[in-house]
This record gives sequence, C-alpha cells and structure tokens, in this order.
Amino acid sequence: MVQELKESGGNPAILTMTPEQFTACLNLVHWSQRQLASILNVPRETVLEWGRGERSIPSDVVLWLKKRADHAQLNPPPRSPTVEEKE
Repeated sequence: MVQELKESGGNPAILTMTPEQFTACLNLVHWSQRQLASILNVPRETVLEWGRGERSIPSDVVLWLKKRADHAQLNPPPRSPTVEEKE
C-alpha cells in the first residue's frame, strides 16, 4: 500500500502527500504526470511542480489519487503467462 497520508496541522480535512508518495501513486496507476494533468484538466507544469514538491497538492487530488492507487494495488491487471506457465 502507499504510505499513509499525513494530516496537515492536525486538520483531518487537509491531506498532504510527499513527492515520493505522489510518484508511487502514479506508478501504481500507470499514469505519467502528463496523463494526470490531462485527466485533471490542469496545466502540465502544475503537475510537474507537485512531483518536485514545489507546490502542494490539493487535498481533494491527494485523496482521489490515493484511492485510485490503493484500488490499483489491490486489483492489479491480469498478467501474461510466462514461458514456463505456457508449457
């Protein structure tokens, strides 16, 4: 699972995500930063800044992305059988 998110300043309504957590979530859902920018209809530069930790990720995006990453981790896509499994 993706590391648990932190509440900012003790306020449960404000979630934060580190750049490392952000990258891990994108990897789990197999999205690039460019794809995420398109999905969210935000400038690509905004998503790049999130990934570099130069801009905080909005709480609603943090929660939404974490839910998708958790789902992807629990429900991975089917994989092709290996050569040994085919025999």
